Amino acid sequence: MGFNNFYYVKEAFQEKDMTKALSLIKTFLEKKLGVKLYQKGGIDYFKNTLGSGEGIRYILPDDRFIRFNFSNNQIISVDIWKAGERDPSVRIDTKGISVVKILPFIAKELQVPQVGTFDVDLVEDPEKVMVATEAVQVKIGDKTYPTQKAAIADLLKTGKDTKEIMQLTGAKAPSINVVKKELGMMATVKVFEAGKNEIFNDPDVPKLQKELDGIDYADPEFVFQDLDTLVELVAEGKMNSLIITGKPGTGKTYTSLKKLDEYGAKDQFYIYNKGIATPLALYRLLYDNNGKVAVFDDCDKILNADDSVAILKAALDNKKEREISWLSKLTFNPDGMPQEQIDALVADGKIPNKFTYTGKVIFITNLYKDKVDPAIRSRSYHIDVTLRRKDIVVRIRQIMDKIRPDVDRALKEKLLNFMEKNADKMKKPLDIRSYENAITLIESGKPGWERLVLNNA
Repeated sequence: MGFNNFYYVKEAFQEKDMTKALSLIKTFLEKKLGVKLYQKGGIDYFKNTLGSGEGIRYILPDDRFIRFNFSNNQIISVDIWKAGERDPSVRIDTKGISVVKILPFIAKELQVPQVGTFDVDLVEDPEKVMVATEAVQVKIGDKTYPTQKAAIADLLKTGKDTKEIMQLTGAKAPSINVVKKELGMMATVKVFEAGKNEIFNDPDVPKLQKELDGIDYADPEFVFQDLDTLVELVAEGKMNSLIITGKPGTGKTYTSLKKLDEYGAKDQFYIYNKGIATPLALYRLLYDNNGKVAVFDDCDKILNADDSVAILKAALDNKKEREISWLSKLTFNPDGMPQEQIDALVADGKIPNKFTYTGKVIFITNLYKDKVDPAIRSRSYHIDVTLRRKDIVVRIRQIMDKIRPDVDRALKEKLLNFMEKNADKMKKPLDIRSYENAITLIESGKPGWERLVLNNA
């Protein structure tokens, strides 16, 4: 169970009815809207002017969001974001109403969010027909009904819509709506302004990272599944930025680049940079590699320097196209210039002082998350790949065949067992990097390789 199967973090979501409801909701909205919904990792913990709670959020390809907020295994409200907005635009109050039964209304709100009170038809047919009490008889064809309400109820049961019933019975729409509500075919739904300044309590941290209980270590059985999925979402253009944190040697870079290689070649689909530091160098790199996935590994200075953060804030915005600007002696204003002149200046080493950026960014860092500038954190998904020593051993065994595949596995197993047993005596921490270095020592066959591993790996 990894990123795509997150229900274990909330026992309520192990209930079959909730799982079925969420599946129906997702399938209906995808079919109705003609787009794919992508489930956002983990659970949103939020607080705004309407209160606090927790929910499950889905991402639409055009950067809209929809979140289903729950309490006691029931969906009590639905929040909807317009494209490019940080805060939700409207909240649909669904307390006491089956969300599945008002999905057409939710789809309509998702397309054009509106605030108000709405009488909404429920999509399921009623099981029982209420008996009306009005004294006025109504005749329709050969059938006579004792009351107008009885006629309305019978016609609703046969599938007639409001317009047809108005023509057949002479009833007004409000009267028909009253019968619909009594039959359980309509509900009154209130939609509020959702409230601004929503505060998220680490909604982007995958559930398996901390299991919501403050544990600082990841489970290797799941965390690399989650890492693969998050890198996939960047590669597929579903999100603009990902921050990968964790101690050195845990496999952050190896796993990320391996996944990107499945989508395209280095320097064509993605670029890998290690050590970039200045704002101008950052700006130039983004300009020269616009449209690609930019991977910054151990480029910690750009994660906190004010000028670099200003560039990254623009680059990581949740819009599909983002304008980045930088004023320098090496930049020029391209406004009004023909493309030939712009190309000539770029060939001469200069770059425009603004451009539209469409690329994606992945940061790989040994910093703790809270050491990354808040503006960058708020615009990025995050996963922590910090492993206990025993978990690092598990991880090494998982990928052992891919580390120095030219070396016999039995020899690599012997080395790992030795390093695990003597980890406290090693001068360097046991991690993937030190293990890979130690393979050369044991492979040499030299006497005393054990001492060399302890002192040098």
